[in-house]
Amino acid sequence: MTGELNEDQIKAATAIACGSTREQAAAKAGVTRRTVSRWLLDPAFSGLVADARRELWHVAISKATTMVEDALETTREIAAGEIPDAKVSDRLTACRLILDTAGRVFDLDLESRITALETIAKTDLTLAQLPGSA
Repeated sequence: MTGELNEDQIKAATAIACGSTREQAAAKAGVTRRTVSRWLLDPAFSGLVADARRELWHVAISKATTMVEDALETTREIAAGEIPDAKVSDRLTACRLILDTAGRVFDLDLESRITALETIAKTDLTLAQLPGSA
């Protein structure tokens, strides 16, 4: 069943990428859970799920980056005395929370990148061990 995906498959793939169960994705697409399970065996369908998850991840990282920038700007404004009416302790607590959360997101992103590089390195080593490779 590889090739172009139909509208129901796109709905189901998007739902799965966003965290829905197979049953929930099936309901959104108007098909059975078994159909969604079968679609997941199709490289085109599972590839769409993976691509959608990657896109969601990039959006989350972008949002976290903006939050960090805002937190740093707020911290700067408080430190510079530009917000005289602000309760400093509450604002700084919020900034620390945002920075801590963003740090965890970036750590997860770094971990996934390292895993991908390790996979590539293993593949390259395997190819290098083939007869006739220099």
